[in-house]
Amino acid sequence: MKKKYDLCIHVGTDDWLVDFYIKVWEFFNNKGISVLLLTFTPNHIQIFEARNFEHFLLVQKKEGMDLNGATLLAHKLGFPALQSLYRTEKYFFDIDETHYQDQVSKYFCFISEIKDHYDIKEFFTYEGDELEHNIFRAFAKLCSGNLSYFGYSNYNINLHFHNDEMRYYFIPEAHKSFEEAIDVESKEKIKKYIEGYTLRQPKLWGDPKKFDLNFKTKYLGIAAKKFFQQLTNNVGDKRFSFNAHFKAYFGRLIKRTGAFKYYEKQPLESFKGQSIYFFPMHVPNDSQLTQRGLPFYNQANLIEMISNYLPFPSKLLVKEHPNGRGFYSLEDLKKISELPNVILLSPEENSHEIIKMVKGIFVINSSVGFESLLYQKPVVTFGRSFYRGLGLTIDIESLYDIETVFNRIDEFEVPYEKVEQFIYKLMKLTYDIDMYNFNKDNYKDKVEVYADALYDYIFRTKKHTTNGTKLVGH
Repeated sequence: MKKKYDLCIHVGTDDWLVDFYIKVWEFFNNKGISVLLLTFTPNHIQIFEARNFEHFLLVQKKEGMDLNGATLLAHKLGFPALQSLYRTEKYFFDIDETHYQDQVSKYFCFISEIKDHYDIKEFFTYEGDELEHNIFRAFAKLCSGNLSYFGYSNYNINLHFHNDEMRYYFIPEAHKSFEEAIDVESKEKIKKYIEGYTLRQPKLWGDPKKFDLNFKTKYLGIAAKKFFQQLTNNVGDKRFSFNAHFKAYFGRLIKRTGAFKYYEKQPLESFKGQSIYFFPMHVPNDSQLTQRGLPFYNQANLIEMISNYLPFPSKLLVKEHPNGRGFYSLEDLKKISELPNVILLSPEENSHEIIKMVKGIFVINSSVGFESLLYQKPVVTFGRSFYRGLGLTIDIESLYDIETVFNRIDEFEVPYEKVEQFIYKLMKLTYDIDMYNFNKDNYKDKVEVYADALYDYIFRTKKHTTNGTKLVGH
């Protein structure tokens, strides 16, 4: 007999998340909604059992499916290729292809065997692109359930939900009209938000100097733990071995140190008054590129292509993502720095100062694109960003568009009224909850508001679906 659940929630890897989602489970249970918690972490079993909690599923690896079977199943489920399930991780961990093919085959064998044991209507996970996250997506598809995600809106880093497979689309068609009347209170709130954002010029994703310290302590702490596992022969996955982390740490350290010689030595102020454009780079293994930036994920080649059409004597300013230092290949940075009309800046430069100086900004999926709109600057988009396709940006469909893009930038205007309408949409489509600063010290305070927002999105308003699924037990 099938086990019926209204909702299946993907639990992350941290132990404290188990307690958090058990509390979320209790919230839904009190509303008569049944929830199954799904995890890929074997250690979580002990926590569930200590709490006498039975409504969980541990996804395991099981022998029995060959590579050909796994490839066929991936195609059947709509994944463009088997590699798309592990592409980001393979880049990060630098582990051989056969290891990942074996992992996917084993996971697929397990979820294929258990799918008929469950009747689940809704599936919920976070935005991400690691292997286990994509196996969860595969399980949801095998069960023919609705799949929803949560992430962080650029509007105050508030909580938002969506059900798009590319994982960042969050302005539905019904909300794309920019002719909605805005009340006086909201207008004033939007004005203060834009003024505050452009005046304080925050480094949204962190200060590089602070990140340096976090980077070192984090990697050394993980390395010590992994070294102990190696000594006790308790390594279950190559990705999480001491060797993998040792290699990743020193690989990044070498590249971070080597990158300095390619940075521009002149101060940023020396470029003021010139004809300049800006390209902020992404972290190379980020799903912003691997999922939402295709086919433009090779940033070095894209920058070279833009530079080929850059009008003389214009310059293109390029800056690494502050949290991506050490991920970029030195070969790519050298290539970028040697382009005659391209300036590679230090990642410590504040993007806001650059935005104010330039004629236009080229982005794949960057938060800098959102910031640039607040300055009413022309933004050229390559990837699947949430601000694309709304008349706010110049949207690139193919590399052929670059031939005429600079003329389009010169003619393009971003009226304040459109930016105002855009921010109004974001306000309405996000929940006023800070889940970006969500950790083991404050998670208990966020259970009620998070669970209520999730309940509102999936069950109360059914914003994610129009199929009118009837809930089990209702």
